Amino acid sequence: MNRGKKSSRTKVEATNFLSATRAAIWIETYLTMLLLCVLPAIAQIQPADAPAASQTGQIRGTVVDKDGALVANVKVTLAQDGKPSIEAVSDGGGN
Repeated sequence: MNRGKKSSRTKVEATNFLSATRAAIWIETYLTMLLLCVLPAIAQIQPADAPAASQTGQIRGTVVDKDGALVANVKVTLAQDGKPSIEAVSDGGGN
């Protein structure tokens, strides 16, 4: 009779161990997926007082009319929301 009880207890312990192992694997998987999704978002957050990165570039073009003829002395304005606009005037070559 003792064998039956011991065997029954061993099965229960094995079942509990497997349940705990499955739960640990699920938690580990869940946390890994959470970190993979959240860390990239956190990495892009900048403090409000952090200065914006300075970016420079060039814009080149030629001002032409509908027939493709060069147009001189045309005012060109570069504008972006929340930033001061930049103005230039095309030269004799339409640049």
